[in-house]
Amino acid sequence: MITNNVTHAANELKRGNVIAFRTDTVYGLSSTIYDDNAVAKIFELKKRNDGKPLIVLVPNNFDITSLVEVNENSKKLIDAFWPGPLTIIFKLKGHVAKGITPFDTLSLRMPNDATCQRLLKSIGEPITSTSCNISGEPILTNAVDINKTFDIVVLDGGVADGGVPSTIVNVAVNPVQVLRVGAISEQKIMNILK
Repeated sequence: MITNNVTHAANELKRGNVIAFRTDTVYGLSSTIYDDNAVAKIFELKKRNDGKPLIVLVPNNFDITSLVEVNENSKKLIDAFWPGPLTIIFKLKGHVAKGITPFDTLSLRMPNDATCQRLLKSIGEPITSTSCNISGEPILTNAVDINKTFDIVVLDGGVADGGVPSTIVNVAVNPVQVLRVGAISEQKIMNILK
């Protein structure tokens, strides 16, 4: 079912259902981060069960210290690049649903997309995000195609152009590691960490 109603989409998440919505660059499949069954549904929908960690999206005003250990390097990166296309891997400290990460780390991003932030604000807590597709197939870029593929609520954010993915930085190790260069260059990351 396609909707433009952010509250409706947020209520689906609160009920333990999976939804699809547009993030900064692509559509993502999403659930709450505290419900084991909801997270398991994502892997079921994607036909994926490889233990690959999911990214967690956080609202603008969320205190991430309830979930992860925040060190000096992460504070610098957050101040410089959040909200925006930077995924930061932290040492996990709080509890999240089984299936979100097989490691003792958690990947967080604070999206810049206005609709995405409205959804996060409406639910009031972080949510998972993984590309909206059956594993191994192309990522779906519009609500109509997603609606044909998955029997879930789709929050219509228009056509997603794909674009450049987020840069991924691991601050749980020393020295900090840039694992994927995306929208933010490695040079910009290193300049901030000086």
